[in-house]
Amino acid sequence: MSKKCNTPEINEQVHDMVLDDRRMYVREIPETIGVSKEGVGYTLHEELDMKKVCARWVPRLLTADQKRTRMNISEQCLECYNKNKTDSVRRFITMGETWIHHNTPESKQQSKQ
Repeated sequence: MSKKCNTPEINEQVHDMVLDDRRMYVREIPETIGVSKEGVGYTLHEELDMKKVCARWVPRLLTADQKRTRMNISEQCLECYNKNKTDSVRRFITMGETWIHHNTPESKQQSKQ
């Protein structure tokens, strides 16, 4: 028996399960809450915007530390600009909206624990 998976209640259940155990397999979730595997996959990838990284489910959103770091760097750049507008614009390097994830993969032994 399969429930409709695209409801706020089901999305919240899936989210809570993944946060409790980030190493959970997608096939374990439908067995627990009674929804289809495809529905759980859609919920994880499209509704919750999560992806599997090194055997863990990771949200694609920035953490509070990452946001704080971005804000500090932006403030430093603005301060530098305000000190010397002509020179700082000439030296400033911009980047696109590319996300780069630094990942140190766990060994198979560490992943089993």
